[in-house]
Amino acid sequence: MVYTFVVPNCNSNYKGTGTLQMFGLPKEDSLRKKSMQAISRKVFAPSNYSKVCELHFSDDAIRRYTETYDIKTGEKICVHLKRFRLQNFAVPTIFKDFPTYLSNSANPARECPEQRLQRLENEHLQRSIQASIISKEEFEKKKSFTSFPELVECLNADRGASGHMDCCL
Repeated sequence: MVYTFVVPNCNSNYKGTGTLQMFGLPKEDSLRKKSMQAISRKVFAPSNYSKVCELHFSDDAIRRYTETYDIKTGEKICVHLKRFRLQNFAVPTIFKDFPTYLSNSANPARECPEQRLQRLENEHLQRSIQASIISKEEFEKKKSFTSFPELVECLNADRGASGHMDCCL
């Protein structure tokens, strides 16, 4: 089984260049086409043995650790992966010795659904807290007084249509 390194002018697989993680091309047709367009190699038919090294992917496209929650303690556990994995959206975008218009390092990362839900929940919670703070300040401003006439005015404002006090002092 012979691996073919897809990116032209990449010598990361030579001896003495250190150990780098190699990734196969995506199996999904649309991502495979995007990857091949990004690599822009003219005469090349990709196979199951075609590889791209980690130097051609942005940091957010590579998962270097995995995390889970311990149900008993509620703690988040992070584990470093021995073999890195590509994110589902990963397309090679960094190409050394390529013209800058072919090396597109601005790959917008999609937010995973769990993180998006958490972010939206936090935003909603922050808006609710702000509304509650404003409501509390308005209530305290309405109910505050500094003199006896202001106290009488505040008490008169609290009386309902029945003439009884709506609140207790």
